[in-house]
Amino acid sequence: MPRYVGPVPRAQAKEGSMPQLVKKRRSAWAVLAASALFASLLAVAATPVGAAAVGSDDASAGNTSEFDACIGAAEEDGEFTDVSDGHTHKDAINCIAYYGITSGTGDGTTFSPNDMISRAQVATMIVRASTAAGADLDDAMGDKFDDIEEVAEVHRNSINVLAENGLIADGGNFRPDDSATRAEMAVMVVAMLKATSDQFNEGGELKAVSNADLDHFKDARDNAPRTVDIAISQLYELGVASGQTSEAFNPSGDLTRGQMAAFITRALAHTSVRPAGVTAQWNSDNKGEIVVSVRGDDFAPVVDAVVDVFHIPTADAALALNADGTCDSDEVRNTDQSSTKLCEIDHGDDKSDNNGDFIIPLTIETDTTVWLWTGDVGDKFGSDTDVYRLDIGETEAKPKSATRVHISSDLKGDKAKLSSSVTYTVQLQSGEDENTSVGVTGEKPATFTVRLARHGFTTAGTVNLEALEVNSISITT
Repeated sequence: MPRYVGPVPRAQAKEGSMPQLVKKRRSAWAVLAASALFASLLAVAATPVGAAAVGSDDASAGNTSEFDACIGAAEEDGEFTDVSDGHTHKDAINCIAYYGITSGTGDGTTFSPNDMISRAQVATMIVRASTAAGADLDDAMGDKFDDIEEVAEVHRNSINVLAENGLIADGGNFRPDDSATRAEMAVMVVAMLKATSDQFNEGGELKAVSNADLDHFKDARDNAPRTVDIAISQLYELGVASGQTSEAFNPSGDLTRGQMAAFITRALAHTSVRPAGVTAQWNSDNKGEIVVSVRGDDFAPVVDAVVDVFHIPTADAALALNADGTCDSDEVRNTDQSSTKLCEIDHGDDKSDNNGDFIIPLTIETDTTVWLWTGDVGDKFGSDTDVYRLDIGETEAKPKSATRVHISSDLKGDKAKLSSSVTYTVQLQSGEDENTSVGVTGEKPATFTVRLARHGFTTAGTVNLEALEVNSISITT
């Protein structure tokens, strides 16, 4: 993966209080209104009922975000004394600390990553994550539940704000001190995404797949309400939750604070939130593009920010800057060909659009290091310039081409009953290594299910061949 380094301003988490709620902002992905579709499941305890099955495990995590919210300054160490360098969720914990989603536990020096997280704590994280990602959340007037009067003010306010804005249904008991379950996490994170991401349509369905086709984990299908099963499967489709096994999500299982941090950061990748200042990511979907984002201290998009960009082969990166920290215009290359001045902000440099973003086409011939910075027209790059450095590897810029397609299935024997389902796995392989998948599927092969019928078969799911090195796949039965 590309390495992202470089200083940008750090947002401070407010200990013991909620961050100021900011007005809704549009991003490169339009912000949608929050929905209360799954809200009542969090407001009161629900008795699980058997959900109607609409197929077998035919979902696949085919809509994972190509981008990341946890880059640049959001990768910095949150300095929690109980989160070791080797902790599984260290990066996610650091990320939510940067965005002000957590201020830690106790005196703020610890995070308690392995403790079970309470429903009240989940509510506060969801409010803060939604706010950081641009949701317009109104303040609440009065308590919305009967059992939160004695709850710490920060959590009490968060619970009320969620109900006020329709992310959960109000009334009755909230059970703030109960440990949150994995199913409750899924419902809440989906509610957050509906308020901050364009992955969902106005009807509350994922744009890429109908809710009628969502039913991934057997234990959720068998034991959770249908709406919860859908929420869990939606998170699977988005790559936010992969389950504890291929068929088990464990919806009634408890959730640790570290796990909650991981789920939130994966969800934030589907929103427009980026660290303050200038950041950039290599677009691994459309090869040859750098996606540049400019955000303010509140992570809101900055419009018409002029960004100067220059690059050099990584092997020569030491030559890019002079001893005094200025840019060596004789060594670096100008990424924006319309600009005439290297290492200086000028009218030929690209500007951020209304979403705070823009795209730079770039052809990579070798490992390349790119510098990006913003300022006023006439500013020159110097030792005190806040700069974002993006290192792009040649292998990332030029993926291996597929030379064959390997298709396998879970069919045992050579016959299957009508109305049963068979899952086929489609893996694009290179000539160098039969075990290496290539193309947009990354490390996970594409999968789809066919449902056997008397007059042939019908597909339950799709195979996405976009941007792959093959034109079509033909399957005969």
